[in-house]
Amino acid sequence: MPRIYGGGLFFPAESIRDVLHFYRTWVTEVPDELSSSFFMMPWPDVPEVPEELRGRFAMHLRLSHLGSPQDGARLVKPLREIATPLLDTVTDIPYTEVGTIHNDPPTPGSDHINNFQLTHLDHDAVEAILALVGPGSNSTVSIEIRHLGGALARPPRLPNAVAHTTAQFQHYSAGVLGIGEDEAVCAGHDRVVQTLSPWNSGMRTLNFMAGVAHTDPEDVRQAFTPEAYERLVAVKTAHDPGNMFRFNHNIPPAAGGSR
Repeated sequence: MPRIYGGGLFFPAESIRDVLHFYRTWVTEVPDELSSSFFMMPWPDVPEVPEELRGRFAMHLRLSHLGSPQDGARLVKPLREIATPLLDTVTDIPYTEVGTIHNDPPTPGSDHINNFQLTHLDHDAVEAILALVGPGSNSTVSIEIRHLGGALARPPRLPNAVAHTTAQFQHYSAGVLGIGEDEAVCAGHDRVVQTLSPWNSGMRTLNFMAGVAHTDPEDVRQAFTPEAYERLVAVKTAHDPGNMFRFNHNIPPAAGGSR
């Protein structure tokens, strides 16, 4: 795809609840070509932040459509109409600029993270997320919710190691470490896990299992279907029975191999 229709809609604190409750139904009707996620935080008052967002609490609704700008604009139009964005960067862009949709910092940082997949996003889930990290929560962690589906929701034609999942969304949370709030960050993650447990599918997304917190084999097991995991154990047992390659998202060999 040389070009995509993508970018961000940034909504003010007073509109977030209405937007999210609209989004949770809107997202069930969009085609596979449209990907989306949302993230909210108090934006710092620094020059690197767009002027419209500086010093404000806002939600960043991230969008990417693999298709014509006309079709993309038609699909996004209801979101633009539910509330007035502070900033709208959704437009036709070359794929080489896909990184501008999330616009993550280009430099590394020290964060404690967690992720798991959500079975669905209903009214109560939205209210739970708002209570955890919404306006006025003063949360030490931030949450991103990504819409899944598409090929991930369909059984593969050939067996592979990508976790086929019926979960509809992925939760990802992160909190900055090293600024004197490490205990509060860990406690914030614990609250997120506990609060969202009714929607936790029991599966994780391997791509987002960063850091030593998620290299335990029991955590790694949650990134694969049972069938895929057993095939990977067989491969590991055949080619690395001594578990030499273990300082990673480790899949130990079958009994008899070294752990």
